[in-house]
Amino acid sequence: MNNLALWMEQTFIHKMVVSAGWIWATLEAFHFIGLTLLLGSLILVDLRILGYSKETPIKPIHAFIPVTIAGFAINLTTGVLFLFGEPMRYFPNAAFQWKMLFVFLVGLNVLYFKLRVYPEIEAKGEAAILGIDAKIVAGASLVFWIAVIILGRLIPYVE
Repeated sequence: MNNLALWMEQTFIHKMVVSAGWIWATLEAFHFIGLTLLLGSLILVDLRILGYSKETPIKPIHAFIPVTIAGFAINLTTGVLFLFGEPMRYFPNAAFQWKMLFVFLVGLNVLYFKLRVYPEIEAKGEAAILGIDAKIVAGASLVFWIAVIILGRLIPYVE
């Protein structure tokens, strides 16, 4: 990791990110906006699958998935730029390492949802979200994302 961090510090991206304070602040603002889009929409989907607001059909709630993807794309982009900006700070940071583990678990959870749960929702509609698979995926999603947020907030305070 040390070689990767050293390489990252030699790139144009690193120089751009650290060249002016307003760039880091702008990245922080966009990271927050991305997080808001991602979690705001994902919470609606996950809570609906867990049984909240049962009177709302799942199909309109599922329409929020593109907003979730847009929020994730913003956070992925800004997160990579943060990493290029301070690789020597992030790579050895335990909170960052745990956060990345939970982001990986989120990815596995999304993959499972896409391959196993979503086809059932497409085929069976509302009945599919009553299944235990859907509820486990939705619950895990909420737990994993809460962990990502908490660990992200801890990064500045953990060495």
